Amino acid sequence: MSTVVSPSVATPNNRLTLNATCVYIAAFLLTELLHELAHALMALALGGQPVLYNSSVRNLDSLSDSKQVLVALAGPIFSLLQGLVVLVFVRRSQATGPAALFALFFGAFGLINFLGYLMITPFVPYGDLGQVAAIWHLPMSLLLGVAVAAVIILTASIRRMAPLFMRFVPAEVATPATRAAKGRMLRALIAWPWLIGSVLITFLSWPLPTFASFLVAPMSSMVLGAAWGAAMRQPELPGSPAPAIFQWSWGR
Repeated sequence: MSTVVSPSVATPNNRLTLNATCVYIAAFLLTELLHELAHALMALALGGQPVLYNSSVRNLDSLSDSKQVLVALAGPIFSLLQGLVVLVFVRRSQATGPAALFALFFGAFGLINFLGYLMITPFVPYGDLGQVAAIWHLPMSLLLGVAVAAVIILTASIRRMAPLFMRFVPAEVATPATRAAKGRMLRALIAWPWLIGSVLITFLSWPLPTFASFLVAPMSSMVLGAAWGAAMRQPELPGSPAPAIFQWSWGR
């Protein structure tokens, strides 16, 4: 017996791609802004004169090493709290609309931001945690060990988000018999937002403080592919009978 899939989900869904890309970009940019705002507020509280940009903070007053450490840690720690708090809320919710997908991306980006800084600390001394490592003179062996652990933890954490992403996939394609349609839905939900969003985010984040900043948007969110892969490998993951994100369109 063949499985019949409705035309709306048998082909890549333009509405899902558009909606997912828009909330992806919004969640990424808000994560970036709040991260930098945490730096700025900490610097201000410590007597500095920070200038807040959309993707960086410049301090007009020199601060002591101990204060610089607190300012540098403020952004990553805020991102970690963002990820943990928001993802706890998302796991308890069963919503499948654009706001729910925004929250899922927002929580994921919080974890990606924090663990990503741990991953690049040995290689980017001017990054947030790279500055801390330089001030504290932390050994490279320790930094490399932490970076490897961060990669493992982040990949495992994103992989465990597969059931959360499957909430936005129609139940009729969340079966082994409709693997191809399921793959198209997940591409519209994760891959296209990453590809399109990375270009637009880089443009919207201008001016970028360093050349390496060009790699932030495409490289940091590449790990979302772990959720995609886990969802494709686990046919028992259920979809949603009627994801609300399909019923939402611009101009309504």
